[in-house]
Amino acid sequence: MLRREFLGVLAGAAAVWPLAVGAQNTAIPVVGFLHSGTAEPYAKRVAAFRQGLSEAGFVEGKSVAVEYRWADGNYARLPEMARDLVRRNVAVIFTGGGVASAPIAKAATDKIPIVFASGNDPIADGLVKSMARPDGNITGVSFLTQMLGAKRLGFLNLLAPSVTDVAVVVNPNNPSVKTGLDEIQAAARSSKRTVHIFEARTAHEIDLVFDAISRQRVGAILIHSDPLFTISHAQLATLGTRTSKPAIYPAREYAEAIRLNPHHATSHINFGVVLFRQNHFAEAIQQFEAARQIEPTNAAATDYLRQATARRNQK
Repeated sequence: MLRREFLGVLAGAAAVWPLAVGAQNTAIPVVGFLHSGTAEPYAKRVAAFRQGLSEAGFVEGKSVAVEYRWADGNYARLPEMARDLVRRNVAVIFTGGGVASAPIAKAATDKIPIVFASGNDPIADGLVKSMARPDGNITGVSFLTQMLGAKRLGFLNLLAPSVTDVAVVVNPNNPSVKTGLDEIQAAARSSKRTVHIFEARTAHEIDLVFDAISRQRVGAILIHSDPLFTISHAQLATLGTRTSKPAIYPAREYAEAIRLNPHHATSHINFGVVLFRQNHFAEAIQQFEAARQIEPTNAAATDYLRQATARRNQK
């Protein structure tokens, strides 16, 4: 999400904070931050969030406090997190990380203002009555990224025009997955292609999905947009590369993860971890050893090397 988009969202929130602060009777307003992802892969977006606060006159830790709630890709955690923010009587709740967070926050309160950033159609999701007049205690912006599946399939057709069977990887727990799949399947029918759906709810299931894809007669891979997949972007990108099939991903982080920098120990460690999880212990050991050559005191590389060596010797 771009910084200016965050600014637009937060500008609306700033107007309602003084009222909420009076209700809280606290020295500074508290913003509830509800997100279905995890902090690390969204670090740049959180930095933009803080920059938006600052440009609206609110400096975290000084003139505003933020209560962060990360679901780590587990949608089942969101309802209790939302209720917790409501119990804390925060001044406003910001929701991000796909379409799951906003409806849950809306269900938790009809009084605390909610500002959403969503990739889906907020009218179709029942969040607002209209874009011009959202009504109630909720407003926000939508980037319609969940509707780009058909467009991504079109790009994939250009990249691999001879491919007739495409694997589409989705998280079935994502509330918008049905809408996205309907559009992808309609686009596939119009281009005379067959779509094969593979479901992954966890990082372990992502491994299983790519094992299954490698056994299927599919010629290309499309990864649907989902916070879990953003968390696991390095894993998905590496596994996709190992299939040697054309693949299209929902964000640039996936492409960046593919580029292995030979001078960065962390790049070798991340690649080694994916290989380790696929039981390719000899190849994983090579990556961990390369990391140790760059940073001999790197504790993570040493620990992973020990584990990979032990597992290889067990075979």
